[in-house]
Amino acid sequence: MKLVVTMVMSTLYMTVKPSKPFNPILGETYEGFMCLNNKEKEKEIESVRNGSTVSPAAQIEVFKAYLEQTCHHPPISNFLFEGNMVRIYGNFECVGKNSKNSYNIKNSGPCTVEFLDTKQKIRFQLPDTVMSGILFGTMQLYLNNSMIFHDKENELKAHITFDSDHTDKLKGSIYKFNKAKL
Repeated sequence: MKLVVTMVMSTLYMTVKPSKPFNPILGETYEGFMCLNNKEKEKEIESVRNGSTVSPAAQIEVFKAYLEQTCHHPPISNFLFEGNMVRIYGNFECVGKNSKNSYNIKNSGPCTVEFLDTKQKIRFQLPDTVMSGILFGTMQLYLNNSMIFHDKENELKAHITFDSDHTDKLKGSIYKFNKAKL
């Protein structure tokens, strides 16, 4: 659970940047891949070629990405990222609301991180996004409300809360919960 929360939190700074198109064309798709390559992994893969066993870290070689805009109003995008050990999938529905000088985006839709070897699934939703300074002042983009991660199989829950005073403060906790009450 800790590693999934850390991974998601570490990617938020990359994903919370306004760029066009804000609302892609219906049916628009994106396919790509990312090679995870570092010197330690190269050494380990070379040792495997010489007869050693493969560690989980060396197995992550290519991460494939598939994304598609499936609804225009409200904008809904589906995504799938696949690696040798993990699959990340879900959809995002973004519902926006204008105010005088800001735009509030409610992000809904489940995201799932599934480990292929254990079939363990951790589900979460992204926090809301606020873009201020649209018409005047300095443009700022920040996260609002909270993120909740669920691992039903292991009865774990993580709750991350973003400070609403437009700072980079956040707090969170991971705790056990009772499956019967969920």
